[in-house]
Amino acid sequence: MHPSNPRGVTLIEVLMVVAIFAIIAAVGLPNLIGALQRNRARGAADTIAVAARDARARAVSTGWEFRVFGFNNESATRPNQFRIEGRANSGVAWPAAAVVGPMTTDTQMAERWTDMAVEYPGVRLNVGDAGQCGDPLGGGVQTFCIEYSSRGLLNGLSYQGPGGNLQVVDAGGNVARRVGAAVAGAVRVF
Repeated sequence: MHPSNPRGVTLIEVLMVVAIFAIIAAVGLPNLIGALQRNRARGAADTIAVAARDARARAVSTGWEFRVFGFNNESATRPNQFRIEGRANSGVAWPAAAVVGPMTTDTQMAERWTDMAVEYPGVRLNVGDAGQCGDPLGGGVQTFCIEYSSRGLLNGLSYQGPGGNLQVVDAGGNVARRVGAAVAGAVRVF
């Protein structure tokens, strides 16, 4: 006959279970971190693509020129930030970078700046050349712009980065996604 008291769990058994969980966590944690970085980069690229599609839709519906304008991660004033801007026609200047936004006048509009470092920690915007969209802050600041004419066509002054694409770089320094706009206005993330 067996005694009525059930046998307890030994310390060795508890340590074995803890060791198994530690091994599983050690193997799975790097994959989880990598997946989070990829998802953040994808989210950042999608956010810029949505902004570009919105700018194009506004250009077509209002007859104004619209653009997505932003700075790369090395900008001293607005690192890793972008916004949608509009102007009544090409004779009107784009809103000044110093304008925080949102702002709307009879001839200009500017949304608030989207800070990618806050929205998507570890993600950076990479633009390889300085001043392609003008140099609003001076000093060779690296900027990007996806500009649409009043008919929703990509403006020839647009500069998205080297190779015609804005690079979204993950926390590991790898180009994780690219955002590109075609002449007809379509925006894609790849």
